Amino acid sequence: MKSLVYSSEEDKQILKLKAEGYTWEDIGKALNKTREAVRKRYYRIMNTVNANKKANKYNTKEEHILDILVKNKNVSLEELKDITESDTIEEVILSVYSLMSDGYDITIHSDWVFYESNNQLNTYSFMRGEPGKLKVALTGDWHLGSKKQQITRLKEYLQMAYDSGVRNVIVSGDITDGIVVFRGQAEEIYLHTPDEQIDYSVEEIPRYEGLHYYVISGNHDHGHGTGINVVRAIVQRRNDMTYLGKYGAYVTLNGITIYLHHGLGSKAYAVSYKLQKFVEQLPNEYVPDILAQAHYHCLFQASLRGVESFEIGSFQGLTSFATRMGRVYSDIAGWVVDIEKTKDCISIAPRYKRYEEINHDYPFMQQGGKIFIF
Repeated sequence: MKSLVYSSEEDKQILKLKAEGYTWEDIGKALNKTREAVRKRYYRIMNTVNANKKANKYNTKEEHILDILVKNKNVSLEELKDITESDTIEEVILSVYSLMSDGYDITIHSDWVFYESNNQLNTYSFMRGEPGKLKVALTGDWHLGSKKQQITRLKEYLQMAYDSGVRNVIVSGDITDGIVVFRGQAEEIYLHTPDEQIDYSVEEIPRYEGLHYYVISGNHDHGHGTGINVVRAIVQRRNDMTYLGKYGAYVTLNGITIYLHHGLGSKAYAVSYKLQKFVEQLPNEYVPDILAQAHYHCLFQASLRGVESFEIGSFQGLTSFATRMGRVYSDIAGWVVDIEKTKDCISIAPRYKRYEEINHDYPFMQQGGKIFIF
């Protein structure tokens, strides 16, 4: 595998060869890297140089960081630290969270900062909670429209939660399965347009008197290839749902502050790893009481840095794509959590409900001993 790390000498070589008129192909061969890699590196160098030149024009560090993100879309925390001449990574993270709380569509993951440039701002705000009590359901990764959806199990879980006294449901993204999230997905879904998945979700997500859903959208929800925010479209047709934003958002209920997070990338071997990495990066000023993380389809709970942290399971069985990505199981499950916070401490009583997968839990036809899938 060719190295993606560049030395200062390699950066100089890229600039020199480009100035001399060499093609990206030639430069790539000279440095033993791909054509696309050296092209991206060249523009990264140029953007960095320009950002440094203009550093004295910014009123705040947040303005400087935002300008860098607008130009590059994704930048490592280490690069932001160097470009903005910050003393520590923690200082950079605090500035990034300040931008996020202002509504900019920014996500931090695995030491990288990602910026969505479609000008749709998150309803992302942080309000530190007060003493209070809350009984809440933590769920996500429903993937409605997938042939592996578990709509029956989802309804059983929500009924159980409601019967136990839950009136607030946290949904950390991937309500729908999308249609162009990965190559070959068309074979793994049975609803093949955004409208179909929106209509189905509006009709099938259970309604209960007094129950309210707080939701964010995940990567599958934005994988429709049309620019449509399907979760926002679903919520607009329901009076029992509140849309909080893309990939991450805070909500405070009865004094309890919860962060909804939808992860990124593949599942780590250690179930706790992605959760730990995310909690570690949170600035002190933005630490919630509860973290509910989706995307990895696993079930896990731990107290990390004083944050009661949950991997919240899923309601999608193991797909062939997930198998190809190395997954060997998908936890079909969700949490119900009792939380009580006083001035001096927080206590929780979490319990999960895990289910066996139902095969073909979506419309199909069976005749003459054969199953016809559509």
